[in-house]
Amino acid sequence: MIPQHKDNLQLLVLAAGQSQRFGGQKLLAPLAGRAVISHVLAAARQAIAGGLAQGGVIVSSGDTAVFEDEARTITGLEVVRNSQPECGLSESIRLGLLALEQNLAGDRRPAAALVLLADQPLIRLEVMATLVAAWRLDRRPIVRPRYADDPGRPGNPTLIDRTLWHRAATLTGDEGFGAVIRRDELSVFEVPAPGANPDIDTVADLAAIEAILKGTAHA
Repeated sequence: MIPQHKDNLQLLVLAAGQSQRFGGQKLLAPLAGRAVISHVLAAARQAIAGGLAQGGVIVSSGDTAVFEDEARTITGLEVVRNSQPECGLSESIRLGLLALEQNLAGDRRPAAALVLLADQPLIRLEVMATLVAAWRLDRRPIVRPRYADDPGRPGNPTLIDRTLWHRAATLTGDEGFGAVIRRDELSVFEVPAPGANPDIDTVADLAAIEAILKGTAHA
């Protein structure tokens, strides 16, 4: 559970990638009996039910409505269409944060966004809860996990304080907030997390995560 709080922390799922290395539509590829995106949206549903206020999922305008319909079943998760997915990750981040800003005003303005990548189906609620707790402790501008099994790579999801959202306008192409961190030498608070949270870029990545899930089921 993510404890309820008055700070109005939002959730953002980025799901508008073009999946070029995968060969297209990787988010709809079957994984352990359901689509890849379904695993991530299930985690989003848990997070919202467990204490996050609401949020959005960014999808490509050209995508099938399959996972748009599924996203709409999650109370508080708005579907935002990205009409220019070819512009890369930066466009999805910009549109997503803008949507969160415009939906709320006054005392209900969002305080931060927890950004999930839709091609990371092993995301866990306990990791999200740990990030939220670390941010709420002293409102650090950026909080992200450092996974024990993948310590050399910055982990996701990333929690971004609203004071940094305007920096999204400086991103281009497939840049995420990692580019802002490097360029502006921002301090990042890293929270230790067990295991790993791999993403799916290729068919081989999908098979590897399928094997992980089967191993967990048999354990």
